[in-house]
Amino acid sequence: MRVVLHPSVHVIASRFPVVTIWENNRSANGKCTIQRWRPEAALVTRALREVEVRRLPAGGDAFVRALARGQTVAMAARAALGATPEFDSAGTLMILAEADAVIGIRGHG
Repeated sequence: MRVVLHPSVHVIASRFPVVTIWENNRSANGKCTIQRWRPEAALVTRALREVEVRRLPAGGDAFVRALARGQTVAMAARAALGATPEFDSAGTLMILAEADAVIGIRGHG
């Protein structure tokens, strides 16, 4: 099975905590501190009117990029597990669903 991603889907993987920085800059008081300085990956979408940024779990960036290249869900999961054994396929698929990032499903044939 292959998923078709919304054209606005983009992944940003960084050695910096880019999602945490994004969230802190959008907070009401603007005085948030970064507790843990670590790499993060972001799912950036604009399925409706607003740009949305969501933190991807470990391996999530490899998974979404593989899906964007047209790989099956199973192939994408293998790529993500190759990047990190902690990859959570169900959690990452839930993030894609919540972001309205999936616009179709196709058989792999």
